[in-house]
Amino acid sequence: GKQAMAQMDSLIRKDSLNFGFWFRKAQLQETGKDTAGALNSYRYAIRIYPSPDAMLAAANLFAEKKDSAALLICKQVNGFRLGREYEAHTNFITGVYYARKGMHEKAVAAFNSCIADNLFYTEAYMEKGFLFYDAKKIKEALAVFETLTKLRNTYPDGWYWYAKCKEGLGLPQDAIPAYQKALLLDPKLTEAEKALQRLGAK
Repeated sequence: GKQAMAQMDSLIRKDSLNFGFWFRKAQLQETGKDTAGALNSYRYAIRIYPSPDAMLAAANLFAEKKDSAALLICKQVNGFRLGREYEAHTNFITGVYYARKGMHEKAVAAFNSCIADNLFYTEAYMEKGFLFYDAKKIKEALAVFETLTKLRNTYPDGWYWYAKCKEGLGLPQDAIPAYQKALLLDPKLTEAEKALQRLGAK
């Protein structure tokens, strides 16, 4: 935390044009929930060296803040033609931006493009599932989480949300084993434990 940050600051004082130092500082600020500071540091890093990874990290923060700078940066990164892995990232970030803005159709389209680039992009399934779930489209949400549990059998959050959808559809007998699986994969998933107690299975 504070020690690591002080160390980065002293390194930057000695070598203020070091991309790696600014990038690391931005990551520390992001972890510490200092979004404004992180964006500032990413900006410095990108000025020194327009690394696509630093640009995407900044774009991600902009997207969470509903700032359209996210879309601009994604466009720039796409211009580098770095291939499908990076296209998946820019599509994901574009989706997050639209999701936070409440533009659900555009968000789902972007998450679908992300998944088309990378079938195993877990976060895209999660975000897409949340959009359907929040819109009370539980069946559509279930289909998304069901696909995710098939692709990533050991991902606890996938099983938890699969169970939540089953419960939402009035199918506790299907929800219980899925909650149990989620809890088995992540014993710290207290929401799954609470759900099992609520369903009288704990």
